[in-house]
Amino acid sequence: MACALAPNWAGFLVFRLLTGVFASAPIAVVTGILADVFGSARTRGRAMSMFMAMTVFGPLFAPIISGYCSATIGWRWTFWIALIYAGVSLVPLALLPETYGPILLKRRAVRMRKEDPKANIVAPHELEKKNLRELATIVLTRPLRMIASELIVSCVCIYLALLYAIFYMTFTAFPLVFVDIYKFSPGVEGLIFLAIGAGTLLSISIFYAYDNYLLNAIDRGEAWTKQEEYRRLPLACLGGPVFVISLFWLGWTARADISFVAPMLAGIPFGLGFMSAMAMFKRLTIPGACSLLGGLSLLMCAIPFVFIWKGEQIRAGSKFCIALRERKVEMQRKVEEQRQRRLLHAQQRLGQPLQQPMNPELQKETV
Repeated sequence: MACALAPNWAGFLVFRLLTGVFASAPIAVVTGILADVFGSARTRGRAMSMFMAMTVFGPLFAPIISGYCSATIGWRWTFWIALIYAGVSLVPLALLPETYGPILLKRRAVRMRKEDPKANIVAPHELEKKNLRELATIVLTRPLRMIASELIVSCVCIYLALLYAIFYMTFTAFPLVFVDIYKFSPGVEGLIFLAIGAGTLLSISIFYAYDNYLLNAIDRGEAWTKQEEYRRLPLACLGGPVFVISLFWLGWTARADISFVAPMLAGIPFGLGFMSAMAMFKRLTIPGACSLLGGLSLLMCAIPFVFIWKGEQIRAGSKFCIALRERKVEMQRKVEEQRQRRLLHAQQRLGQPLQQPMNPELQKETV
């Protein structure tokens, strides 16, 4: 709404910045929600693919809507339409239940203690004593520490940053190609983005086909499925090179003497693998800028191949993975102590002898 009512260019830029900051939350939060809701890797991967496809389709519809709105009812209506859509989306969002497992267990433990005041029930999340300062420090510093110290995280982040940068640069590149060279109107030029959507749909089909192949191989107990790197990275090994091809395809077919169909079709492998932008394209020209981005993508698309080759050794030396395993063992120990403590109190109330071995530390508590 603020963007639609912006009185000047400076205010508009500030409101756009705030829009981007607040709109970035779902990309980080939804993946965690899907991990909470879909406990099985079989269903979680498919749900994640559908969510990632929607993050592509949303930006693709924007130039179509804005292209026709700005030429007919005014550019401000682009943001009024976005506000209407956001308002409609707010209704189901408000109805979403909590999905974080530790919080659900905590609520259940609190409810059970209210129902039975004598019940000695504690959720694992309640055993983690962290104040707000410690929690904020972990939330703010852990991503930076992981990027700096974890090779897998840093390489993936650099690669994804390049892919997202190229994806959003297409909103600068396509007008230069189809408006300046082929003289399309803004509305018709926006329709060209549907080619990227077609590539995205094709990528979903390929993902589902590979996922079925992988699940069948897991059911058959094939040895290669036990290596983590072979479960999802082969898809990146396909998408990376195809993404590079699309950039060179777009750059070297965007000429007035070649039909607009040729650069338009470059959007299909672009979406399957799924460009300061205006100055770069103006200075380097369309072929030069696309070749530069294609060369960077060519270097980066080697990352999944390296992970398949050396992934197991990299994970074995990961400090974060080692810390997660140690934390998991510690939490399991605390849960087992709580279970034994509840068993002890129950047997004491019933006057029954202890039926199983107990942690020596817990035995001392009863003396």
